[in-house]
Amino acid sequence: MKPKAKWKFAIGTTSCVPNSTLHYLIADVDAKMIRNVLSYMVHIGVRSFEIQQTKRGWHVYTNLRLPWRRLLRVLRLIPDIDKQWVKIGTKRGYLYLADKAPVVPSWPVVRMVLSYGKAQKHTR
Repeated sequence: MKPKAKWKFAIGTTSCVPNSTLHYLIADVDAKMIRNVLSYMVHIGVRSFEIQQTKRGWHVYTNLRLPWRRLLRVLRLIPDIDKQWVKIGTKRGYLYLADKAPVVPSWPVVRMVLSYGKAQKHTR
C-alpha cells in the first residue's frame, strides 16, 4: 500500500542550480537548536544562507553549489539531518524543501509546485 501524501499542494525550493548540473546545499534538520548546524555550514564555507523553522526543526537554504555526489556526502555530516529526506532526495536526483513561508534568497533557484502527486518546475 502506497503511503498517503504529506500534502495535496506545496510550493517549494529544489537543490537544482538553474542552467547547471550543480546543486545548492539545502537541508531539512530535525533539531530544536540550529546553532550546531549553522556552525557546521560556516565551517564548510557557506557564506549566505536562509533558515526557516518547521514543526520538527529547520529548513536551511544556502548558495553553496556542489556536484551531486559531494552534496550527498556533505549532507550526511550535518548534525540532526533528516535521513529519510536525504534518502528521498537521493532517489529523486534532487532535494526539495516545501517552503513553510515565502523564501526569497538573493541567488537564483528552481522552484517546484507539487499538486496531487504532479510536479511543475519554475526557475527564478
